Amino acid sequence: MKRCVSLAAGPLSVRFQSVDDRLTHSIGVLSGEVFIPFLESIEGSSSDAWPQSPPMQQMVEEHIGSSNQPVLFGVGLSGNGHWSMAIESHSESVLKFDIACKVSKSATRLGSNYRLLVDSSMQSSHGDPSQQRLVLRNRNETGNDKASKIELTMLIGNLQASQNELLIVPSGSPDKIQTHRWCFQIALSDSAD
Repeated sequence: MKRCVSLAAGPLSVRFQSVDDRLTHSIGVLSGEVFIPFLESIEGSSSDAWPQSPPMQQMVEEHIGSSNQPVLFGVGLSGNGHWSMAIESHSESVLKFDIACKVSKSATRLGSNYRLLVDSSMQSSHGDPSQQRLVLRNRNETGNDKASKIELTMLIGNLQASQNELLIVPSGSPDKIQTHRWCFQIALSDSAD
């Protein structure tokens, strides 16, 4: 198992590091040689049956398809949940996150919780209120630097944002004994706002 692993899509990057019994991660952009984190996962502890974020304990990089595309695969276990995560680079500017948790008892909470390290604004995507998106802007942004704005779009699940935190949850109730799934993508923002 790698203790530190990352995946990039152009200037976008997700970086995992070992902290205690799990891997924490941050999502951001590279500006030259400097990594600027926009989101940082809020983790639980080994005593949490239902932690604030998926408790990834193993993360590996695999290469798939004819293009030999790198993909990160992670697994973890906590309480009565078995967690999995796949992150793939879809282009030079998009990272897709696909997360699932198989529960054997009713969960009190499921989702991915992030600390917002930048300014944000919630919007509906292309006028569709069911497609939630969040534009994240580096507080030190100058001019129209696209690398200083990223957009998080929900593909499966729901998005809840406050001034300092972001919660991504599966659709439906977490108390159902089943596999729950949530997906989102991070892309460089072409938003003019």
